[in-house]
Amino acid sequence: PAWHASQGLSMEQALLNILTKYGYTKPGAKIYVQCFEPASLQKLHKLSPQIPLIQLISANWSYASMWTKSGLDQIAIYAAGIGPSKTIIEKNPAFVQWAHDRGLVVHPYVFRRDELPSKYSSLEQEMKQFYFTYNVDGLFTDFVDVAARVLRGH
Repeated sequence: PAWHASQGLSMEQALLNILTKYGYTKPGAKIYVQCFEPASLQKLHKLSPQIPLIQLISANWSYASMWTKSGLDQIAIYAAGIGPSKTIIEKNPAFVQWAHDRGLVVHPYVFRRDELPSKYSSLEQEMKQFYFTYNVDGLFTDFVDVAARVLRGH
């Protein structure tokens, strides 16, 4: 979004127009809008505060201020939740509770069978760890069948 803004284009307004056209700005609409750029989410929140926004949070140091309680306090002003890199949660499992304490849902990324961390024997095991030990609310994956199976089996 920042690049588009530098070209004089508002991605936020264009997105809002499309969401409105298809009914995604109504209460209860099944949508989350996610972005790594706080300024873009803040602008969207001002334009349409009822749309649930997810602040994506990278594990690189440029996002480190968001890994803190005060960072989450700031995010809670404009977002309904966070989408942190799963490594942030693995390094600090309390991060999920910090977010929940601020009313934020937590959807870590990204869970892939073809990029399975060596400490897990299966994608199912990794997902179970995040759902039932770390208590996340959802997760990003291309393997929806596996996530559904994990949730049904619990």
